[in-house]
Amino acid sequence: MLVLEARKLVQYRTAAGVLLLYVVLFFLYVLEGYKLNQPVGQAPELTYAFPVLWGRLASTGSLFSLLLVILFLILTTDDFQYRIFRQQLIDGASYGKLLQIKFFDALLLVVFALLTTGVIGLFYALRYGANPVPMATSLLPVVFGAVQLVGFLSFALFIGVLVRKNGMATLLFFLYIFLVEPLVRNRVPRNLASLLPSNILFTLTPSPAVGITQLNMQAPLSVLPFALAYIGLFWAAAYLLLRKQDL
Repeated sequence: MLVLEARKLVQYRTAAGVLLLYVVLFFLYVLEGYKLNQPVGQAPELTYAFPVLWGRLASTGSLFSLLLVILFLILTTDDFQYRIFRQQLIDGASYGKLLQIKFFDALLLVVFALLTTGVIGLFYALRYGANPVPMATSLLPVVFGAVQLVGFLSFALFIGVLVRKNGMATLLFFLYIFLVEPLVRNRVPRNLASLLPSNILFTLTPSPAVGITQLNMQAPLSVLPFALAYIGLFWAAAYLLLRKQDL
């Protein structure tokens, strides 16, 4: 089924366009954006040094992961718009099976993001003669970035199932992330504000200018259990909503 979903994803022109845009923007940002933050006189070998670069790449990927989230919203709402969920139920699929298919879609997007990060990292390793082989600690930034993407995809699934319309779902997603939750955080106690979902997910990856290093991995490690809990909550809520809706 995973291979089938991958084939459908590649053959979907909108999906192929978004994935290509993700790769191009990611590569260009690493190529030019890192130079803007490079101290005067510092050699490129230090700017693109390993294993710190893996952390920077993971953080940079989080900037463009919203493109993958938008694509996932499109895929989810299309299942309602074109009655794909309804037809699958008629063909004998369960509600759990419907979400399993969406899980495979999300998994493919996460794997694509990880492969993009790895290929770009290897490119700079070959270019500057660095050693890209990751140590156990340097793998953590990539793990954090993957969990963050899964978290936002899970929230997007919940919004998509709740609203069922592409434009409205996308608008609601970004309104919550960048307007509603920041306003709420300013009006509730700090200890409660720090536990809100998008704040938890954004904490997993710092600014790409800094990247994830051993010195600032404590915050991502501390919020990781909460991020995983939110992921489970979003999928459970999407399942309950899906069962109650008239498909």
